[in-house]
Amino acid sequence: MIVGMMTRLQHSLQALAVPADVQLGLFPDFVCKVDELALDFDNWRLCVVDNSRVCLTDQQKTLLATLDPA
Repeated sequence: MIVGMMTRLQHSLQALAVPADVQLGLFPDFVCKVDELALDFDNWRLCVVDNSRVCLTDQQKTLLATLDPA
């Protein structure tokens, strides 16, 4: 389960890192693609950060927080 969450977080980060034209192809046309990118990352970030069984370093936590400063 933890590996799956980490993989999904990795995929969401990779999706944020690719060029915009690639990002637009990741989701169907009937959704707000920008929102989906942000929501996908936020969902998996929270799953990983809030899971007590996931051991992130302080640096990893800080870097994730800089991507979503809310």
